[in-house]
Amino acid sequence: MAAHALHLSFSLNAFTDWIEGTHDKTYDWEASWAQSTVSESKWRKLLERIAVQADNLTHAMTRHAAANPESTWGAAGALAHTAFHLGAIQVKADVLLKDA
Repeated sequence: MAAHALHLSFSLNAFTDWIEGTHDKTYDWEASWAQSTVSESKWRKLLERIAVQADNLTHAMTRHAAANPESTWGAAGALAHTAFHLGAIQVKADVLLKDA
């Protein structure tokens, strides 16, 4: 769960940058998977950070996606990518709860 959440946090920033027109940054997508565990307090902070990043992404989509085809495609990609990782987190949470 933590690996997916950390990767999601990383990707929300990358997608926001792209949608806002920043296309010259290099992202280490592989490194976004490097950590697979967090403490309970870091988990709570990660969820708070993801909420803020999701809000930032929503604002970027609202401001840029309708006016710019690259931003529109970036928004579509961000939605699909985010949905996949949220689903993976949910599946893992369901397994943990089932085994508890």
